Amino acid sequence: MWRFCAVDFGIPERPAYNPELEPGQVEIEADRADMTEGEVSDFWGNVTFIDRQQAAQAEHARYFSADERAELEGNVQLWDDSQYLKSDTATIQLDEEHGTFYNARYWFPLRHGRGESDSLYREGDHLTRLKNADYTTCPVDGEFWKIYASDLDLDHDAEQGTAKHVVLRIKDIPVFYTPYASFPLSDKRKSGFLPPSVGVGSRTGFDLSTPYYWNIAPQMDATFGPRVMSDRGIMAVGEFRYLFETGEGEIDAEYLPSDNGSDLGDRGIFSVLHEQSFFDGRGSLDIDYANASDRFYLEDFGTSLDVTSTRYLLQQARTRYNGSWWYASANVQAYDIVDSTITREPYKRLPQLRFGTSHYPDNWQLYPQFESEAVYFTRDDMGINLDSRADIEGARYDFMPSVSFPMRGLGGYVEPKVGIRHTQYDLHGGDFFTDKTPSRTLPFTSLDGGLFFERDFSLADSSFKQTLEPRLFYLYVPYENQDDLPIFDTNLYDVSFAQLFRENRFSGADRFGDANQLTLAVTSRLIDNERGRELGRLSLGQIVYFEDREVTLPGLVEEDDTVSPIVAEAATTLIPNWEAVGTIYWDPEESRTEKLAARLSYNNDGRILNLSYRQRRDRRQLLRTNFDPTITNSNLLSVEQTDISFRWPVSRQWSVVGRWNYALPESKTLELFGGVEYEDCCWAFRAVARHHINSVNINRDSTGADDEYSTGIFLQLELKGLTGIGSRANQFLERSIRGYDPDQF
Repeated sequence: MWRFCAVDFGIPERPAYNPELEPGQVEIEADRADMTEGEVSDFWGNVTFIDRQQAAQAEHARYFSADERAELEGNVQLWDDSQYLKSDTATIQLDEEHGTFYNARYWFPLRHGRGESDSLYREGDHLTRLKNADYTTCPVDGEFWKIYASDLDLDHDAEQGTAKHVVLRIKDIPVFYTPYASFPLSDKRKSGFLPPSVGVGSRTGFDLSTPYYWNIAPQMDATFGPRVMSDRGIMAVGEFRYLFETGEGEIDAEYLPSDNGSDLGDRGIFSVLHEQSFFDGRGSLDIDYANASDRFYLEDFGTSLDVTSTRYLLQQARTRYNGSWWYASANVQAYDIVDSTITREPYKRLPQLRFGTSHYPDNWQLYPQFESEAVYFTRDDMGINLDSRADIEGARYDFMPSVSFPMRGLGGYVEPKVGIRHTQYDLHGGDFFTDKTPSRTLPFTSLDGGLFFERDFSLADSSFKQTLEPRLFYLYVPYENQDDLPIFDTNLYDVSFAQLFRENRFSGADRFGDANQLTLAVTSRLIDNERGRELGRLSLGQIVYFEDREVTLPGLVEEDDTVSPIVAEAATTLIPNWEAVGTIYWDPEESRTEKLAARLSYNNDGRILNLSYRQRRDRRQLLRTNFDPTITNSNLLSVEQTDISFRWPVSRQWSVVGRWNYALPESKTLELFGGVEYEDCCWAFRAVARHHINSVNINRDSTGADDEYSTGIFLQLELKGLTGIGSRANQFLERSIRGYDPDQF
């Protein structure tokens, strides 16, 4: 924070304290003294008063022994652990550690603060009162800002300060006045107005927030206030946070009566987050609930692409208990749709109950496992007949016992496993499924094994270790036609290295994929022996199919490949300050890339550069090629994006920041921003102009804005050691630029 400030404040070296003195005892040193017992004593030349925690000096001092009072004059100075004072004259009450300094100048080295005052009263290290005082953290030769107050009281015990008739001057121009202000002297929370947030956006117009912070209790606080938008109206915004010994939570609400920018009327959003543990941490309760007034709310008032592209808001309450070898959980789950393109809501789970084993397997012993689930699926829009297969609700019961025998050694492991999975349904509604109580029972078996090899070598006077970790995973699940089972929450897993070792290629229990396959994989790591740090990793894997896979999802056709895509993942930090991460999934039979992601990052002394590229083909579309002739290789590419972000100093105090996220197939910019940062010893300034896509739905009707993009400006002025003014541009940059941390620059 203070990296541009000089370390030397010009403070003279203080005399040494004497911690062996009793409270109230003072040592006095001087070049010459005229002392009279029981009366007034005078000291001249380098007069020094020393006690246990502070020291004072003057050219002349008069000591009144009757009331232990000293009057100092001529280059009066006082030191303690937190501040340094200098004045023309001073009066000190030695027995009570009180003192008044006239025409005082003061410094707070730890806070880089300094100022002047007509009079300064100190009551030990408990209280400081100043009259007609000023304060700044700027150096004398670069005074950008300064505050003035007629009265300034600093309560060091309560860690709070109050001021009257406060004026803020920037470049000696008054820009702000308040008759009264209170502020914390540390990180301790205190009620009061927070710095205002100011911005401009294409959807909101001029945007001003003036939040008030209420420190309700040590474990409870709230922030609330108006958000004034010139194009929308006045929105009420509130946040309530609480913290208990075993839990914490947050409640947020926004309410905008009669939105001026649309005919949607009253608009708002409400959310609750709660995390609770009980029974000495064995049990937990998690609540995540959010509800918006309409499907366009996040598009209009969201502050990031991640928020505005949200399709559902989660509404969930979940509790779980972990026993010594088992666990049990209960969950209720629904969603609030905030995407106007969605025609049907997802299924609700009302409720979902789970029970299973959770103990760690013993080596060379049978390891029994059990997983079970009972869940009821329903939704509000039953009977609309958009899809007769989906117009169904009901209960699903899933049981999966298994047993394995892990055999692990220093050089490798083998773990055979056998199990059975039974799924039973009790369905209601719809006419597609004639059997309302279908079931499925399938055995499965797997064999997992791996070896560990390593070698040490030296390079350029450094010691390294390289590992080689081959792994084989065989899986067998017999085929059973499952077209008579509904699809409640099941989908294909995305291709990944971890997916190569799953027992089911589908998420959820509605499909259990047939398999007769062998996964071949290998991982190699490079480790720095001196630091024990992994410098690089490379993993390769592929599945060999001995039989065609027939179980699939409605509308999809499994490919008759003999092998899966080759999965390769790599990461390295071998070059200092550089990080490279890459993933590629290559289909050798079709000679095409299903997924490619690469990122190269540089971060050194405030210089940040991130280059990334990602390409992904929708696996479900790929499986549909033999089913739907309208889908060709030319339109299979569902995602291809480039992303560049940076923060780069162009001088000692100026830096440029920016990001460009671009979708190649659509030839469309998803997010673009650029800006500048200036940082001096006592102040910093950030300005960012931003243009980003605001909605996945481009064609909005008259009830909402028809502009798919949102444009805005972030401005922030930070007066170091005092406050920040404007929108939180630094928080936006932390979210948008990987590695950005203003506290480290």
